[in-house]
Amino acid sequence: MTWLRERPLSLQWINPGLRTVAAMARQLPSCRAHARRTERLGRHVPYGSDGNRAQVLDIFAPKDRTEPLPVVLYIHGGGFSLAAKETHTHVVQRIAAAGYVVFNIDYRLGAEGAFPAGLEDSCAALHWVLDHAADYGGDPERLAYAGESAGANLILALSLVGAHRFPAPFAQALYERHPKPLAILPACGMLEVHRAERFIDNEALRPLFRKRIAAVCRGYLRNQVADDMLASPLAVLEGFDELPARGFPAIYTVCGGADPILDDSDRLEAARQRLGIEGGYHVEPDQVHAYHLFPWLAATPSAWQRQLDFLDRIVAPSGI
Repeated sequence: MTWLRERPLSLQWINPGLRTVAAMARQLPSCRAHARRTERLGRHVPYGSDGNRAQVLDIFAPKDRTEPLPVVLYIHGGGFSLAAKETHTHVVQRIAAAGYVVFNIDYRLGAEGAFPAGLEDSCAALHWVLDHAADYGGDPERLAYAGESAGANLILALSLVGAHRFPAPFAQALYERHPKPLAILPACGMLEVHRAERFIDNEALRPLFRKRIAAVCRGYLRNQVADDMLASPLAVLEGFDELPARGFPAIYTVCGGADPILDDSDRLEAARQRLGIEGGYHVEPDQVHAYHLFPWLAATPSAWQRQLDFLDRIVAPSGI
């Protein structure tokens, strides 16, 4: 297959492997229970205007809904080069089963998805969701974003774009739209990519982790655009002396205690507290990167219970 030959050798087996693991996860009793309580309202729905095949989304909602429900925009992780909305179907079904209309997006990845492409796609998807959420039983006034790892980077950047004016045209357009997310769930985020040396120089990490994480950072910045501050949204947030006039959505973060990029989540929590942003933070001892995606782990249900309890409190689902 041509698309495999064009990718680094390691990705030729990692991405199919992720899809296989995700398919196996969907067969577990807990995931099957969530699937039975939800329905897919749309599949491969285009959200972009240029016909790019990556700019599509799936839509999930509870079966037993009686009135408009809160909306979650979900952006998957994968180091800006791996995974897909299909690898996260069991994740978004869990969220939908809790009483949300969930829009689960694909976006450009790899060389095609280097900054700012992934964020441009995320902004385009949000425009589409704001325009069409009501068509699928969603209430766009009760809006949240969720994502892990690279997806956490994108939802934090998306929150910044809606709250503060940045010079890029795609950012200007979304700022003028003035989206009002009430909460975000940036789990185990890769939130700063500009200082890859912080991983290379970290002797506490295994050499393989150092090289892989640094490669993710450098790959996302390969376009070398002049205005790339939003590629590292954590650094932008840390640079604020006070919140933007528009405020900022509440933030709840989960991360594994053995995650090699735990420091980014620690720093996000410190910035959240300093700026007075509502939210919370939980580090699960001894757990790995993105542990909450693996439904067979004993710590996964409580990770989701914490996140969904937070959404319930801030976004207030009703009607099921």
